[in-house]
Amino acid sequence: MAQGYLMIELGIMGLFGAFWSIAGTRLVREQGYPWLEKIGYAAGVVSLVLSLIYIVWGFTR
Repeated sequence: MAQGYLMIELGIMGLFGAFWSIAGTRLVREQGYPWLEKIGYAAGVVSLVLSLIYIVWGFTR
């Protein structure tokens, strides 16, 4: 059960990372780096998906 709690905690931390990755793309857009904006969105989406997988997996353990 402790491993499930750890996975839930990692998932929550990943959600914060996904939020800041996606939110940071607005600042990057204002600075004029469109290619970096795409990388930020991609990293945010990947982090969001993995975080949700970790949270669901943690609750099912």
